Amino acid sequence: MSRGIGGAAWIFDARRHALIEISRPGSARTEISLPRNVLPPGSLMSGFGFLSPQVRTARLGEEIILARSSGSLSSGVLSLSRTIYGADLVALDPSTDSVRGVAALGSLLADPAAYLESLGALPPVLLWFRLWTVCSGRELRVYDRFRNEMRGFSADGTELEAITLPPVSVTEASAEQFARAIFALVMAEAQGQVGGGFTAADSIRVINETVQEMEWDPAQIAEVLPRYVDLRCGEEGTLWLQPFDPEMGGLRGGTAWLRITPGGVSQEIHLPERFDPYRFTSERIWGVLRDELDVASVAWIEAPSIR
Repeated sequence: MSRGIGGAAWIFDARRHALIEISRPGSARTEISLPRNVLPPGSLMSGFGFLSPQVRTARLGEEIILARSSGSLSSGVLSLSRTIYGADLVALDPSTDSVRGVAALGSLLADPAAYLESLGALPPVLLWFRLWTVCSGRELRVYDRFRNEMRGFSADGTELEAITLPPVSVTEASAEQFARAIFALVMAEAQGQVGGGFTAADSIRVINETVQEMEWDPAQIAEVLPRYVDLRCGEEGTLWLQPFDPEMGGLRGGTAWLRITPGGVSQEIHLPERFDPYRFTSERIWGVLRDELDVASVAWIEAPSIR
């Protein structure tokens, strides 16, 4: 959880259906049970992309923001992804267990399913991410792909002034890049779960089959793929947006991040290789750095100056 309660780190325990404070061994467990009548088990599978097992939460004042959706892989990948694009951002008050709606993304943002269906050629696959974050503990920011904007909402759901983003850098993608991006999606639908052991033979077979069936041109392929895959907000309200990198394989970004100031000034920043950023401040970027042996260490880098 971003900026957790009391400054502590919290995780979502799907089995307990609760937020658990990370503590030392032997310490008393602190948890917040989520009300099942308004936040049913399974409705918090992910906040921004259905191929990610992570559940993103954040503090907005004294409340906890959660993305509430429904659906399962048993109903098919397309059906599951539709429920995530129609998710509501809700606020949980841990002192009363009350939940209220803040922003209904399904009605506030355009429906990507209808747009992708209009492309034809292949069954529409919803690979876009519903990206959102809390800024300065006071407002929500949501990425709107159709408008190419960062839209803002106050704690009571009032819409704030949007921030216009620069034109996207990836406007074309090859059939092989598309196949590598959706490999995990295809296997997830076949196995009925996200993740699992995929062999090299599985990878080669799925990629070759997808490339052979592809009928779209490079511009159409790019429209199906996400433009951005992660969104964070620094303490001073600066937004950090990670572009999708078709060369990475999967639905991932590379070292490039787009920094957007509260005034709307954008600048592309490249972070070190093997560095996974977690927290952005005005002076430093904190994260996890992995060496050549994949050993992880907490690390920070100086935040580049704004040009």
